[in-house]
Amino acid sequence: IKRATGSQAGKLTILGGRILHSETVEESIHRHLQTDLQVGLFAYFEGISEDVPFIVQQYFQKDSSDSDTYGFDPTKHALALTYLIEIKETPNPVNEASEFQWIDSINEKVFGFNQQLVVGRALDHLSSH
Repeated sequence: IKRATGSQAGKLTILGGRILHSETVEESIHRHLQTDLQVGLFAYFEGISEDVPFIVQQYFQKDSSDSDTYGFDPTKHALALTYLIEIKETPNPVNEASEFQWIDSINEKVFGFNQQLVVGRALDHLSSH
């Protein structure tokens, strides 16, 4: 999504956020899809499930624009479970999302949180399957 809010506004970021107390991973994914893209139908890609994320990415408060291993979160140190999913409906960006884009190549300058690392790994994975 292109972020509409926060320190990374105007940059592309991965859709996501917190898992709420007593919420499952799948319920959280569904909530974030509904809240920011107004979609609810999705499927995990092969080999990915609620119990098996695609990648666990670490984010630090230190600017990571020169890092090839970790992301940047200006507010906290965080570990992010990242899932590859297929959206089964047409996204309609709202709230934190000002725009939705399908990504097929990496341009580091347009990504927030240094998330081109995760997106690049996802693209590599998808192109090999």
